[in-house]
Amino acid sequence: MENKNTNSKVGKRVLPWTAKSVSRVRQDIRSWNNALNISRLADDPSNWRLQLLYDEVMLDALVTSQRANRDNQVHSSEFSLKKPNGEIDKEQTKLLKKHPLYRFFNQTVLDTEWFGYNVVEFSIKEYIGTKKLNAEVVPRYNFTPQNGRFFKDYTDPTQYIKYRELPEYGTWILEFYSGHEGLLNKLVAPVLLTRFTESCWSELAEIYGIPPRVMKTNTQDTTQLNRAERMMRDMGSASWFIIDETEEFEFAKGVSTNGDVYKNLLNHLRDKICQMIVGGLIGQDTENGSRSKDQVSFDMLWLLVQSDMARIEEAWNNTIIPALVAHGVLKGELTFEFEPAEDLGDLWKFVQGLLPHYQIDPEWIKEKFGIEITAERTRTSFEETLGLMMSHRGEQGFFHKALLSQDRRAECGCLHTIGLKLPKEAPKTETLIQQIAEAEGSLRFSPETMQSTAKTLIKGFNRGLSGSKIKLSAIVAKRLDFGQVEIRYGIDDPHLLTSFELNMFRFSAGKTLAEVQALNQAFRDAPNFDVFRTNAQRIGDVFNETWLRTEYDTAVLTGEGATTYYSLMQDAEVFPYWEYRTVGDGSVRPEHADLDGLILPANDPMWQKIYPPNGWNCRCYVVARSREEVQGINFSEQRDRVNDYFGSDEFDRAVSQGFGVNRAVTGEVFTANQQYITGKNLSQTNRQLNSLTADDYRMKPYSEAKKTAKADAPTYEGSAQEWLANRATLNNVPTIYDYNGRALAINPTVFEIHTTGKKAKRSLLLEAVTDTIDSADEVWLRGKTATSKMDEMVYLKYYLDRTIVVIGRQNKSNIVELLTWFPLNEKQEVIDRYRRGLLIKK
Repeated sequence: MENKNTNSKVGKRVLPWTAKSVSRVRQDIRSWNNALNISRLADDPSNWRLQLLYDEVMLDALVTSQRANRDNQVHSSEFSLKKPNGEIDKEQTKLLKKHPLYRFFNQTVLDTEWFGYNVVEFSIKEYIGTKKLNAEVVPRYNFTPQNGRFFKDYTDPTQYIKYRELPEYGTWILEFYSGHEGLLNKLVAPVLLTRFTESCWSELAEIYGIPPRVMKTNTQDTTQLNRAERMMRDMGSASWFIIDETEEFEFAKGVSTNGDVYKNLLNHLRDKICQMIVGGLIGQDTENGSRSKDQVSFDMLWLLVQSDMARIEEAWNNTIIPALVAHGVLKGELTFEFEPAEDLGDLWKFVQGLLPHYQIDPEWIKEKFGIEITAERTRTSFEETLGLMMSHRGEQGFFHKALLSQDRRAECGCLHTIGLKLPKEAPKTETLIQQIAEAEGSLRFSPETMQSTAKTLIKGFNRGLSGSKIKLSAIVAKRLDFGQVEIRYGIDDPHLLTSFELNMFRFSAGKTLAEVQALNQAFRDAPNFDVFRTNAQRIGDVFNETWLRTEYDTAVLTGEGATTYYSLMQDAEVFPYWEYRTVGDGSVRPEHADLDGLILPANDPMWQKIYPPNGWNCRCYVVARSREEVQGINFSEQRDRVNDYFGSDEFDRAVSQGFGVNRAVTGEVFTANQQYITGKNLSQTNRQLNSLTADDYRMKPYSEAKKTAKADAPTYEGSAQEWLANRATLNNVPTIYDYNGRALAINPTVFEIHTTGKKAKRSLLLEAVTDTIDSADEVWLRGKTATSKMDEMVYLKYYLDRTIVVIGRQNKSNIVELLTWFPLNEKQEVIDRYRRGLLIKK
């Protein structure tokens, strides 16, 4: 019968159709081929037979469920409507999300890919006295999009309308055409074969599943036989037979009567159906399935869903939105976009890294992860300790790698490499977890973690030190009538390099101790090993990934900054002014951006507080300027800019985190405020680190270690003053160098005390002194007392006749001075006094 719904524009439905009753008939491969051939006719194609067949395919439970899996991924995705300037129109986005037409059109576009086409007609319907825009899909049986025809009665091919030529086309009539016969066409064969296979299997079960009943008799009496037949029939639906007692009966068996042939065929067909719809078999192969297989299938499904979403975006932007704007549902020029999908696992890991340092809206956490935060719970003492350690770490590595734009001039200090890959020496959390477990939560220290951390940081610092051979800008060279000028980065002061190195050793030791304490507590708090491993891995990720990456970047930048500083200082006569520069991207702190372009004399004391880096992962740098380049600069105004920065919260925060100093002068990569354990806990930390012995490093006992000696200690035959006079000098001070190029300055007064009077015999050890520091068997970094700063380097050299001890101490000027030397008294308590602290060479 004719549909009487009308719209306000034309009074009647534009495409009225005659509703018909559909009588289901058995479909097979032959009927599919017939329907397909008719739909492919060149002159008068007809699609209704094929569409009826598609309806049958959609009755299959597996097809329905797999399509729902794919479609629901789209329906659950967030979207937004954007204005031409890229701004999200929140009001209209919210309106469309609640409108029934949103899901209707999404499903219509999704169906188009499967059925081949869809035509939607708008109409106006009244709901409780209110007129609302309604849309419905016109039956696909009545269309042949191949030639643009609509049939009121799809069984009468002579009466049709060319619907694409109607004036309502594009506003009241919307067409979605895939350009092919629909993906369901590829599912017809496996679905029909599935039905046939299930039918055969059912028949097999009926025949062989219930044992047949057999009655043997020798009677020929008709009445008794009728009674027996009635009894057998009434006993149930199983097969039954009445035979003579002299006869035998058995079923003829096929290849197999256990149904495996049907089961295997069904599994094959279901695999094909699943692969066609969702790209793989997800969660249904209980015998051969695995999580890895399911993950691959999920990845394939997501690619298909992304393709669906792209088609929907195209349909909304090209067809649906213009029509809805014409009907007044939407307003203005809008673009439909799905929101990028988020990996909640990665997002949660990122949020965990932010939580110790930033306030995050609990409502956002609830909305994003479903975690409702009701109140802050009481912390345990362990959490307070860990929180204290975290509070000193400041900002972490959340800035993107700095990439220089092609038009940026390559000048001093502009080679920034934030976000570098950690070297292979980086500590492994799994190793430390095993050590904690073996010690049952009472591990004192992890030498492997400390040494790996120190190697990582030192390698980063050296990477920054090595820098690059870079060329001054051509314009500067031209102004100064130079040819192409090259500056080799480098620091010539070995005392300063040693200061940086010892700073990184001390920092690594404090960090390792903090991590060990945190993991020990995690072990004691965990109810079982699995919980401990999970918590320990999270703690390790923070220490050995998040924080270490930032610390490594800081070491690289400090090395770059230090070598740049001394290179600039050496050329201060030619380039007496410095300019503060940022990398100019979106990650630059606003306060640092305000300093961009700042120019001051190279000797201005303000540089000692603003010389970069000025914060965790600060990528600012300094460019040298000649007098000609700074003509007209008002230096008073420039200093006012710096004073404004000094008065900012950002500068106060930087100072509290250990910045606001010139590391190139202080000889520190990590200042006191950047240590993991500070303040009142520092003395206890020094005590713990100073008390570490050879046993903690799993070293051989002294008696065993000494067996590596190959010769007696050499004896110096000359005079002490002659030996001193033959030493190289550094800054006019006699100096000796160890195996790593570290300089030990010799104070003449201290030297005289050790080579005259009661200590005159120590002159005989002077050759052994240089041999000891040049090829030490062990080098320890320790404090003079149990709680003092570890500023003494103890060199041990094993000889057949004795062990020589040489001690150097770092003074307040960061110079390591030769403090004393002597043969070791081989009493155990004396041995332990010098084999303690941080082992930096063995």
